Parts: sequence; structure tokens; C-alpha cells
Amino acid sequence: MNEFADELTKKKLIKGYDYVQTGGITLEKNGEVIGHIGQMSDLFWHTFYDQYIVEDYGAIEHARNNGKDITLQVWNDKVFENTEQFYKFIEQILFECNVNLGFGFKMSRFENESKLKGHTSNTKLCLSNIELEETPLRYFNFANYTKIPRHKYLAYYQVIEFFFTRAVRKARFPQPNELLIVKYIATNSITELEVVTWLDDIKSRGKHYTKPSEKYPALFPLEATEIVESVAKRIYLIRCSLVHSKEAPNDVNFIPNLNDEIIDKEISLIKYVAEKVLYKWSNAPE
Repeated sequence: MNEFADELTKKKLIKGYDYVQTGGITLEKNGEVIGHIGQMSDLFWHTFYDQYIVEDYGAIEHARNNGKDITLQVWNDKVFENTEQFYKFIEQILFECNVNLGFGFKMSRFENESKLKGHTSNTKLCLSNIELEETPLRYFNFANYTKIPRHKYLAYYQVIEFFFTRAVRKARFPQPNELLIVKYIATNSITELEVVTWLDDIKSRGKHYTKPSEKYPALFPLEATEIVESVAKRIYLIRCSLVHSKEAPNDVNFIPNLNDEIIDKEISLIKYVAEKVLYKWSNAPE
């Protein structure tokens, strides 16, 4: 399933507001029609019916508006040999739609949360008297502006990064490097007991962060003896794997759309650390 990457592309293909008419893009390769981007096919609808429909005590509710979803269909499977080549081919189609037609699309996935019934929550927020600095606060909140795990992760990392200059001045490092600075900020923002307590809150979370990963070198396991420093190292290594795109062996760098599930599991840790850093370092005297 595809989504429009911007409103202009949507307006180029969909006419109307509530009652829509959907256009489409015919895909050709070597003079042969091989696929189409446009209105959802009947096959897609029947295949993923359970993702759109929720039955609640006999009543049928729509979890998504299938009339406004678009799909990319490839009819000729000879243009790829396996699943890996298929997704690579899809990425190239999206690229050529962008550079040749000016249409921006992105791949999307069904979210299990969309089928939840939901609640009409009414609660109360007691605002604190702590005045947080505006710039790192905006970085922290920016994570809520995106559903993309890598963007969320980097937004929280930038909260920590904002205080780098301040940390170097305070620590008076003779030869500072980024990992050293991250460790310094972390150890001056959070205690070992706080990390252990946070891990113990959800047992599955503790296993995820403390068990070594054979596949992904960036997932540095949290060590009981130096747990805060290992938290800092894990955060730093993941950040590097997201930011750097230099050619490297498989699984060293996290690739867009390939490792989203892994990054999604890491967000809760860096969010927790970024929160602690924001409270500790905002308006702190140097």
C-alpha cells in the first residue's frame, strides 16, 4: 500500500473532497504495461479486508477509509526474482515517480492501533514549575510530528546533542569526542538505580536491552556494572548507524524502511534519557 508524501501529489491524482474521483499512473517497462498506481483493487480489498473492517457486536465499523487509499500494483512478476528484489524494484518506482513526474509517494503499513475501539479520556495535567529551555524542548516535541521511527530517534538524540557545548565547557575535556560527551551528559542526568527501575517496569523491555544482538552491532547490550555508560554507548552507536550512510557490511547501518521495527523498539529508551537530560540540563549553570 502507498501513501501520498505530500498534499500536492494527492491533489494531482484525487479530485474532490468527500466524494472523490481517483486518477492513476500506468507503469511501463520496455514498452510493456507492468502495473498501476491508483485506486485500490478488489483483490487488495478482499486480501486486507480485516485491516479495514471491525465487527463490534454484530455491527460493522470502518477502521480506515478504503475509498481514499491508493495501491501500487505490479502485474508482471518477471521484473523481479524474489521478495528482496521486489521491494528494491518498488523503491525505484517511487524514485522515478518523484524525479520524472514530480509525484511523491511513500510506502505505508497497517497499524494495529487503528483497529482499537478507543476511549473518550478525560484527565487532568498539573503543570510543573520547571521552566525548560525552548530549543531542546522543540526537538523533544518534534518526535510527535512524525511516525517514522528513525526521525523520532534522531529528534530525541538532538535533545542530548543540544547540550554538547555546555557539557564540554563544564567537564573541561582536553580532547572531547562525541561518545565521551554523551556518556558525560548521561551520567550527570540519570542514576544507575533509575535505569534499573525503568528496565524492571516491563520485563520484556529489560531482556531486549540487556541481551546481546548477534545481527546488529549497534545494539550494544546494557551492562549491569556500568549501566548508565552502556546506555550512552548504545544510544550513540544507534545514532551513528542512522546518520551515517557510507557503504558498510550488512546490518552495520540501519536502512530506511528495512530496520524500522528494530528502531521502533529503541525509541522508549532514548526518549526516557532525553527527558531526564532536558530536565537536568535546562538553564543549568555552567
